Amino acid sequence: DLDIYAHHFYADGTVYGLNEQKFLAESKCFPNPFISSATIQIVSPLFKAKEDITLLVFDILGKKVEVPFSVYQNKINIFKGNLVTGVYFYEIRVNRIPISNGKFILAD
Repeated sequence: DLDIYAHHFYADGTVYGLNEQKFLAESKCFPNPFISSATIQIVSPLFKAKEDITLLVFDILGKKVEVPFSVYQNKINIFKGNLVTGVYFYEIRVNRIPISNGKFILAD
């Protein structure tokens, strides 16, 4: 009576599968890995920095974690805050609509 669940990811961390979600923008986190701070750059002609931007970050187990961040034009600056070393996944939402996702690695 064991249930086994699996999920596939592309090499860039995006999800592969039947319910694959298409995003409106591309984003890149650099430097990656980072120690204290990094920048997520949003690449999309539809993106306007004045919109309501939300950054959701999840640890490797899928638990939502809080990350300090600030938005400037088409960039989101993220800071280590209370995060521990590891792999994290992020989703960027504009006006509550997911527009991009990705991953980053926090190093010592």
